[in-house]
Amino acid sequence: MQRCDLPHLVRCVVRRLSTVTRWHRLRRRAGTLLMTSPAGERAARHDAADDHGARRIVDRVLQQLDMDVAYLTEFRPGRQVFRAVRGDGGAFQVTAGDDHPLNDSLCRLMVEGEIPNAIPDLSADERIRSLDDEFAGSAGAFIGVPVRLADGTLYGSLCCVSREPKPDLDHRDVAFVQLLAEFLAEPLTGWRDRRVARREIEQLLDSDAMIPALQPIVSLIDGRCVGVEALARFPGSGATPEMMFARAREAGVDERLEHAAVAMALARRHRVPRGAELSFNVGPAGILASGLDALLRAYPPLSGLLLEITEHVSVAEYATLADVLTPLRADGLRLAVDDVGAGYSSLRHVLRMAPDVIKIDRSLVNGIARDAAQRTIVTGIVLLALDLDAETIAEGVETAADATALTDLGIDMVQGYLLAAPTVDPDEWRTWETPWLLPGGRSDRSRAPSSVRMSS
Repeated sequence: MQRCDLPHLVRCVVRRLSTVTRWHRLRRRAGTLLMTSPAGERAARHDAADDHGARRIVDRVLQQLDMDVAYLTEFRPGRQVFRAVRGDGGAFQVTAGDDHPLNDSLCRLMVEGEIPNAIPDLSADERIRSLDDEFAGSAGAFIGVPVRLADGTLYGSLCCVSREPKPDLDHRDVAFVQLLAEFLAEPLTGWRDRRVARREIEQLLDSDAMIPALQPIVSLIDGRCVGVEALARFPGSGATPEMMFARAREAGVDERLEHAAVAMALARRHRVPRGAELSFNVGPAGILASGLDALLRAYPPLSGLLLEITEHVSVAEYATLADVLTPLRADGLRLAVDDVGAGYSSLRHVLRMAPDVIKIDRSLVNGIARDAAQRTIVTGIVLLALDLDAETIAEGVETAADATALTDLGIDMVQGYLLAAPTVDPDEWRTWETPWLLPGGRSDRSRAPSSVRMSS
């Protein structure tokens, strides 16, 4: 067996860091495909990259220690699952994916300190030979260490066995295996987090725990409610919508959650004030995922619907998005680019999408009455909208002064707490039939529901 003296251990670490670099390269490569792949495929790519990194670590243990089998196990209640098996697993009747009892396993005994991390000769210990373990009765030597996730939670074990005893197996070999086990924390934590998030999202969808909150979009011309945005809320979950959708993206089920939110919004279409559009948010992955076209066409007509494209990663292939959206837009669906001025919603993105509506992010709206730079930027967006024959909506309007400034700049519509907060109350939705009297607007029909915050 190759010895793990200090210089050799340093060389091993250098080679391992090279392996880690390649693993991160795989993760980055997967990330570049985030937009163009369905969410489930994206999760599979992340899982595959993490699985590849874990297998390389197990391979390194096997090669360095000159053992016959190296394996990574995950501990579950009363069971251990073999997540990766490298070497001659068939000789010990184990393969990746096997699920074996945990209680009498060498791995559990090692993790709990009942046996040493390294046992050069298993045949010398009668207690071990009597265990109901796939390796105890047929292996000659054993070495193993606990594996922990990034937060310190015990995940399982990283172990090796050989057919023959290994008399020179000692603490230096244990230190080497422990070093490599620490590199497993990141990929295994990714596996764990995605699995937990998938389960949470699946349970949420099965339990109908998502409810719609609606918020009016009001014309600055006459104070009428010309649109209603449907927003998902998750009462009782302890998570904000942003947190919930972020977890769904990481788990690879964001298109399912988005489509469920769209279906929920479309089912309330009859609640929208007469003549108002119903708008809803869908990201690029949700647009590309199968089923969106059929979902939208199940609630005809497409006219009167406004799809707000949201972004959490940059769009790589606009042509692919256009292939999906063009027939829908031809049949009446309108398109908005959301959060312009923040994140990935750059002016180049607006030009490529050629939307019907440009929604200006609240970061450019809040305080615009007293900020000349914000007014200059918004003026540029208004001019762009005119060139594109698009309308503008200012999000996050909270003060009468800002509403007046937006009117002076030529903004078409506003949305925000000045008018109404998002609400799940259908009684509140019904009040939106009556126009608002807006500061700086041209409406002569006065009406102020309790949720509107007006100043004189």
